[in-house]
Amino acid sequence: MTKFKFDTLHYPYPSQRMTTVANKGMVATSQPLAAQAGLDILKREGMRLMRQ
Repeated sequence: MTKFKFDTLHYPYPSQRMTTVANKGMVATSQPLAAQAGLDILKREGMRLMRQ
């Protein structure tokens, strides 16, 4: 598993959104087709990793 060096209290970009970090995968979008595409990619890559 990859360890991220990420400080959630330091976010250098001017945004009002909260930072979210995940270990196993996440899709975050307001567009339904983009969400489905991201989910399909996560499923496909998860299956690929399980076969190794």
